[in-house]
Amino acid sequence: MKNNRMKVLLENIVRDAVPDVVNLLPRISAQLERKSFVMKLRTKPLFFILIVLLTLALLSGVVYAISKATGYVPEIGLIDQSVPLRVLAEPVSITRDKITITVTSALLSADKTAIFIKVENVPSSAYPTSESDGGCLGKVDLKLANGTMLEGGFLYGGNWNIFEQKLEYASIPSEINDAIVLIACIGGTIEGMLPTNWEIPIRFMPAPDNLTVMPVIDLDPTLESNIDTETPLVDSQSLYGASLKIDKYIPLEDGYYLIGHTEWTDERVANIAPGGWGLKAHDSLGNEVPIDPAIYDDDLIRESLQPNQWAYKIYGKNFNSPITLSIDQLNVEYLTPILTTINLPLSELNFHSEYLGREWEIDVPINIFDISAKITNITYIQKGDLQGFGINIQTDENLRQIDFSFEEGLITEGLSGISVGSLGNYYDAETKKISSSILTNAPIKFPIILGTTTIGINGIWETTWNPPVDTTNSPFVFIEQACLDLSRWKEIESNQQSSFPTGLSGKILTMRSALSPEPSLFVSNLDGGNEQGLVFGHGSLSPDGTKLAYSDENGVFKIIDIETRNVYMPTVPDGSILDAVWSPDGRNIAFNVFADSRQIYVMDANGANVRQLVSENEMSFVLGWSGDSKQVLFYSIQRSHENTLKLIDIETNSVTDLWNIHGDSASISPNNQWIAYVDKVNGRMGSGIYISRLDGSEKKLIAQLDYWVVLRPIWSPDGNWLGFSVLNIDLSSSELSLGVINIHSCEAFSLQGINGYIKSWINP
Repeated sequence: MKNNRMKVLLENIVRDAVPDVVNLLPRISAQLERKSFVMKLRTKPLFFILIVLLTLALLSGVVYAISKATGYVPEIGLIDQSVPLRVLAEPVSITRDKITITVTSALLSADKTAIFIKVENVPSSAYPTSESDGGCLGKVDLKLANGTMLEGGFLYGGNWNIFEQKLEYASIPSEINDAIVLIACIGGTIEGMLPTNWEIPIRFMPAPDNLTVMPVIDLDPTLESNIDTETPLVDSQSLYGASLKIDKYIPLEDGYYLIGHTEWTDERVANIAPGGWGLKAHDSLGNEVPIDPAIYDDDLIRESLQPNQWAYKIYGKNFNSPITLSIDQLNVEYLTPILTTINLPLSELNFHSEYLGREWEIDVPINIFDISAKITNITYIQKGDLQGFGINIQTDENLRQIDFSFEEGLITEGLSGISVGSLGNYYDAETKKISSSILTNAPIKFPIILGTTTIGINGIWETTWNPPVDTTNSPFVFIEQACLDLSRWKEIESNQQSSFPTGLSGKILTMRSALSPEPSLFVSNLDGGNEQGLVFGHGSLSPDGTKLAYSDENGVFKIIDIETRNVYMPTVPDGSILDAVWSPDGRNIAFNVFADSRQIYVMDANGANVRQLVSENEMSFVLGWSGDSKQVLFYSIQRSHENTLKLIDIETNSVTDLWNIHGDSASISPNNQWIAYVDKVNGRMGSGIYISRLDGSEKKLIAQLDYWVVLRPIWSPDGNWLGFSVLNIDLSSSELSLGVINIHSCEAFSLQGINGYIKSWINP
């Protein structure tokens, strides 16, 4: 791994655990993007489609119309099936200089052509070391048999050795069944480093009968005479005449996609849309039903939507009808910007340290349509190479969020580019105050004019949906309840006098944000006492607490004696070393080698007997060990947002697949009976920490803090407690607080005075 990437990784250790769709970029700088685009066309038994159609035929109380032209294909999205569908006749691969590019699958409909391309064995040395060098573009065109060229595709590696990506083009005439995929280069790699101008001939054939195309069912507003009058389709209106409408739904195996749109009557508004996870679903008995934006399983459905349309996935097939969808925040975009002028008794600000933290009380109205708001004070702040202001706003009950940009007041002379950012918004519902911010790399000259075209508004918007009658007697699905939720965690953190659990002890190794050469690894007692800064890098403690195995900012593997500070550098394969983890019995160390591919090695604790465990043609990452020290726990990236947990025996190299998770951290209990892992919680923005047996049974949600982020579970030496880290999304700081929770009693405590996340927990 390149030096600058290691520094970014350590400076932003929490990024991996935050869902890709959560917009924390203003608060946490981007980290190495761990994404994969492995997507396959799936086929389903024909009887599943028949069950769906039969269910629709048995509906009572609501009128539905099946769209004959529009269909839904998993991992493709909405398609026009007014002409016969076609697929790739067979996968086609070409290998040049050990790099293999394969056209794995395709789907051709009346409105689009979707092509899936897999790239393997891209050497890491082919990617630029400088972040300013974006590499080649990776343009991919389709040349049809009649000579027509279809443009628009780009293949981008993203620093991965293996990746798969979906490219989309215009539709291909039904009489043309041959084409050539023209790949100018592998996007993101250094110009001229790898083979260029790839040509891959492909053929198309009629789609098989068992290709799943799910029906798209329209809610017909013109046929309301058959709607149950006791549970009508109800929409509420408020500011700007905003209202929610459900237009159609798509049946899935485990639920439905709901597609709707937002309407408004105010001509000053350009668009109104729900914000992310803001939409909630409740059944007629008041039970909360999990619902998510349509992104985790398939964000491709959103590509077919208009700006004011939205798509959500609701889980379950059996409901206490009707379902009420509600939201308390909408995002509003205006046709013209809202401008606000601010003048301070200064000529300009150019990173003047004497003004850092200074606050000015002002009384400047923000002229938002039909909303009363004003800026009451601003504070001069600096963040790295950016400067700007923290902005406090007093508002009425309607305004929830506002993001500013500099319209005037920046001195741009001599700058190669202008950067503008924010630390985000925090809304206090009790005081009706908003804390916002704006940052830039440019000198600031007064007066300044701030502008915005988008805000978030408060209110209650509701609509109802009568789902199809379930004929399969499937169980009801409700939101999972965690041992530790956000309200309880806030109480625990606010209680500074809470007594520490009796008998809970040991030493912990924590990792924090840092820039080399400042230490990022610290060892301390659980109460924060006897803290000692060690080194900058990734690492883990030996079980006796005397040694630290780590990789430094250059990816060099080292073992340091904590007391004597003597450093030993084992002989390991060429490449950057990451994720070194000591086995529980202290005899071995597992680690990743990041060279031309990501590989997993293990060696004796003294540095001898280095051997390779995993060299699969996929990206694999070490997580830890089994409790008996016989197996290494790791994960491999399988598809977007999803990783497969695996165990590999260090003697036989046999691999056991566990299950897929939407996360990248897990650990096995010292008694080898339990595994703790981070995974998606349906219906919640933030992930949760689960525990289960190693066979997946007795699954239990231990901690889920709503939209706050909980991450990095690690077991106590006695196996009764889990340590974890928490990121408070309401704060602009990216510091992590720490907690522990008993997996049996759900008793939880905050580790006051310690931040970061726990890398090792030992009882020497």
